[in-house]
Amino acid sequence: MSMTREIKLTIAITDSSFASCLERPALLGQELSTAHEEAINAFVFDQLTDKDGAPQLTDFEVKSLFYNRETSKGRFRLAFRINRRFCCADVESCAADYLDFDFTYREQAMHAKASYFAWSLDN
Repeated sequence: MSMTREIKLTIAITDSSFASCLERPALLGQELSTAHEEAINAFVFDQLTDKDGAPQLTDFEVKSLFYNRETSKGRFRLAFRINRRFCCADVESCAADYLDFDFTYREQAMHAKASYFAWSLDN
C-alpha cells in the first residue's frame, strides 16, 4: 500500500466560473480534467486493501460546495463510483464513495486536498 495519505489538486478556474460553481456545485465537476480524474483514481486505488476486480473510478460528481469569502477557504464533496469487473466469474460490482476536499481559492485556482477512508472491513 502507498504511504500517500492525502491527495492534492490544483484546479485552474476563473473567478466567473468559480462564482457559477458556488451557485451550482455540480458545475465544479466540469472543471476536473482527465489528469485530475486519473490522479484521483490512482490515489484511491492505492488506498484500497481489496484490489480484486481492477477497481476503476467513474461518474465523478460534485455533491456539495461551501466557501467562506473572508478566509478564502472552503470544502466540497466529490462523489464517484468504484467499478470492479471479475472476469473469471463474469461478474461486475459497483460501490458509491466520495472524497471530502478542503480548499483555498486564490489567483484563479483552487488548491484542494483530501484524505480517503476505505469503508470496507478487511479483517
